[in-house]
Amino acid sequence: MSETSWPTLIVHQLVARDQPTPVVLGVPIPRGQVRDAATLGVISEDGTPTHSSVRSLVSWPDGSVRWVLVSFLATRSGRHTVSPQRVATAGSPVIRVEQPADQITLDTGRSKITLAGDGPGPIARYEANGKTILAQPRDFRLVVDDADSTHETVRKLTILEQNAVRVRVRVEGAHCAANGKRKLSYRLDVEAWAGVPTLRLDYHFFNLEPGQEYLDVNRIAVEADIAVDARLAQRHFLQIYHGEFYEPREVLNPQTVAIVADSQRRAAHVEDPAMLLDDTQYAAYLDAPLIETNEWLGVTEGQSHVYLHMQDFINMPPKRLAGQGNRLTLDVWPGRAGTLKLQQGRSRRQVMTIAPLLGDRPNAATISRAISVPLWEGRASVAPEWLSRCGEFEQDKVLTFGKHGRFERFLSRVVNLSTPADMFDLGDTPDSGYSTSYPSLGMNRVHRVAGAGDYPRAFDAGNSVLTAWSNPLSYERVWVNNEYDGIHTIACELMRSGQPQRWTLLRWMVRHNIEVDFLHYHDQKWLHRTSPVHSSRHTTSGAYPSHFWTQGLMEYYCLTGDPDVLEVAVALGEKIIIYFHDPVRGKFYKDFDRENGWALLALVHVYDISRQPQFEKEINRLVDFFMNHDPAGKSNTPSFDRAGTWSRSLITSFYFMLNMVEAIDLYAKITGRKDLVDYLRRLLSGMPKAIYRNYLEGYPSYSTAAALAIAFEHTGDIEYLKAGLVRLEDLVNDDSRWLNPVPEIKPMAIVHREMIRYLGHAQRQGLLDSFEYLNLRGKG
Repeated sequence: MSETSWPTLIVHQLVARDQPTPVVLGVPIPRGQVRDAATLGVISEDGTPTHSSVRSLVSWPDGSVRWVLVSFLATRSGRHTVSPQRVATAGSPVIRVEQPADQITLDTGRSKITLAGDGPGPIARYEANGKTILAQPRDFRLVVDDADSTHETVRKLTILEQNAVRVRVRVEGAHCAANGKRKLSYRLDVEAWAGVPTLRLDYHFFNLEPGQEYLDVNRIAVEADIAVDARLAQRHFLQIYHGEFYEPREVLNPQTVAIVADSQRRAAHVEDPAMLLDDTQYAAYLDAPLIETNEWLGVTEGQSHVYLHMQDFINMPPKRLAGQGNRLTLDVWPGRAGTLKLQQGRSRRQVMTIAPLLGDRPNAATISRAISVPLWEGRASVAPEWLSRCGEFEQDKVLTFGKHGRFERFLSRVVNLSTPADMFDLGDTPDSGYSTSYPSLGMNRVHRVAGAGDYPRAFDAGNSVLTAWSNPLSYERVWVNNEYDGIHTIACELMRSGQPQRWTLLRWMVRHNIEVDFLHYHDQKWLHRTSPVHSSRHTTSGAYPSHFWTQGLMEYYCLTGDPDVLEVAVALGEKIIIYFHDPVRGKFYKDFDRENGWALLALVHVYDISRQPQFEKEINRLVDFFMNHDPAGKSNTPSFDRAGTWSRSLITSFYFMLNMVEAIDLYAKITGRKDLVDYLRRLLSGMPKAIYRNYLEGYPSYSTAAALAIAFEHTGDIEYLKAGLVRLEDLVNDDSRWLNPVPEIKPMAIVHREMIRYLGHAQRQGLLDSFEYLNLRGKG
C-alpha cells in the first residue's frame, strides 16, 4: 500500500520547540489492514520517526485492528502518519516498570515514582532530576474532613496503560478516619512519560456511601509535603498585572500564599492582597490591588523548585491552591466555601500536575511549559479526510468541512455552547424550557432559591403549555444532562472539521456526563448506575432508557481510549436490559415509541464498539419488536394513520423516533442484514409524501431530514433529498434557530442530528448550490 493508505493525524501545537510533547490519540484503521498494532509507528510530515507506541483499542469481528491508541512524543507540529513499520528512535528514554509485592515503581529516566498497595499513602516515594520530591508515604495525602489516605489499610493498584513512552496506573482506595470509617472513595490515576519529570495525577472522588441522599463534606483536599527545608522555602507565583503598565511580575514570598478560584473574579487570584508583597502606590483608576495570578504555585529552595497545577482551576470553582513551609495543598473543596452537600453516587475528577525543576529559579514561561506537558487531551486530531475514508461514526456521510460557507456559518452558530464555570455544572447547560415548566408544575425536587418570593402557578388556557409567569428565576435551574446527546454533536464536529478548539468543550461535557450525571451508586435500585433525566442538581429525578446516551461516549472513547467512558457506557447498556426485563417495569416498554427507540440506539452504539454479546441479544429482540410491531405500510399503531401513511403527529415531531431509524440503519451496517435494509426502505417510502402534505396544510416536519438521508443511502433515489429541501427552506426562511440557535445542549443536538447527514448528501448532489452565498458559489 502507498503511504496515503495509512492514517493521518494532525498535531496542533507543541509545548515547546525543543521539548518532546506527549500526544495520545485514537485513530481508525480500515478492516483487514492491520493485524498487529504493535508493528505500527508514527512519523512526522518530513519523514522523521517519533518515539511512539501503538496498541489496539477496538477490533473488527475478523480480529483485525479497527481503532488504535497512539501514544508518542511529538517533536514537530502538523501532519503525522501512522506508519506500517515502527522505527526505533535511537537514544530515546523508555519507562521501566517494576512490580515488587504490593508496589509498582515507574522509572521514566528523569523521575522515579513508587506506588503502594498498603501503608500510609498511595505514593510511597517520588524522585525527579536526582532530587527527592516526596520522601515517604505520609508526605502525600488525600483528605476529606477528618478522614484521609494515611489511615487506609489496603488499596488496589491496576496498570491501565503500559508502553515504552507512557504508563498510567490506577490506585483505588478510600479516605478513612482514625477509627477506619470511610468517608468517600477515590481513584488516583498516576501517569508518567518517558524522559519527563512532571507527574500527572488524576484524583477522582466518589460518594458511594449508603443510607443517605446527601453527605455533608466541609473540605476535600490533596496535600503534599515537599522534601525541601521548610525554614528556607519560599512561595513562587506570578502577579500577572503589576505597576502602571500592567506588566507581569514574579513574586517570592517566605510566608503563606493562597491562590483561589471563586465567584468574585473570572481569574485565579491571591486570597489576600498582602501576599503579593506589592508596595506600589497605584492610582485609583488602575483598580488596585492587582491580585490576578496563574493557576500554579511553587515551593522553591536553593536550586530545587516544585510546582503544583490543577487543570481547569478557574473553570471548576471553588478552589484553593496554597503553600506554607514545605507544604503545597490543593483544596478541591475549600473549607471557606461552606458545607458541600454531596449527592449520593456523585463523583468528580480533578487533574493535577507536579512539576519539579532544577537550577536557577525558572521563569513563568518555563513553569507553564513544565506543568502542561502531560495534559495531552486535545493536542492532536485525526485528519477529517481519513475519518471520512474509514467511514467511522458516519463521517463519510456528513457535510464535508469547508465545502459550503453558508451552512458552515449556520453550524458554527448551532454548535456554540457556553457552560458555567462551576465545580459540578461545568460541561452542562441549563434547559430554559424545563426551568420554566417544572416549578409551575409544582415539582418539589426543583429547589427554591434562598430568599425568593412565592409566585402562583400559571397555565396557558389554550393548549396547557405552561407559561413563564411563575418566575423561574425563583428556582434553581434544571440541567439538560446531555439530553439528545450533545456529546455526539461536539464529537461529530471535531471529527468533521479537525478543529482543535472543539476538544476542550468535548472533554468537559464527557467528564461531566460520567462523573456528575451518572450515579455510581444509589440505594434505590432504579437509580443505581444510571443517568437520571434533566433535573435540578443534575440527579434529583428518575431514570429511564430513553434518556441513556452512549453514541457520543463511544466516539470519545475511540478518540482518547479513556476507560472511564467505556465503563459508564457499558453500565448504561446493561441497565437498559435490566429495565426492559423487569417483570413490573418491563410492561411499560411495549410500544412503538422513543423509550424503545433511544434504547435501541444506545445499545447499538455500545455494541458496535464493545461487541459484548448481551447487547447483541437485546438488540436483536428490539429490532424484531420494531419490525413486527409496526411493519411499514400497516396501520396498527398511532405512528400511521388509517390510510397506512405516516401520521401527522409523528412527522411533525419526528425527533421522537429518528433514533429508531438511525439505530436500525447502523445495525444493518454492522450485521449486513438485508431484511433490515428492506424494512427501512418500506418504512421510509411514504415519508416524502407525508412531508409535502404536512407543509401544504401548515405543519412542520422537524428532524425528518436525517431519515430522508438514510433513505437516500439505501435507495439512491434523489427524490428523498428533494423532499428535504422543503424542511431546509423552512429552516432558512422561517425558523428563528437559523440565525439565533438556542445555546443549550438539547436544541443544539436536535438540530445538528437532523441536519449534518442530510447536508452532506444534498451538497454532494448539488442541491445546496442555490443556498450558498452568491460570492461563494463555485468556490467549495
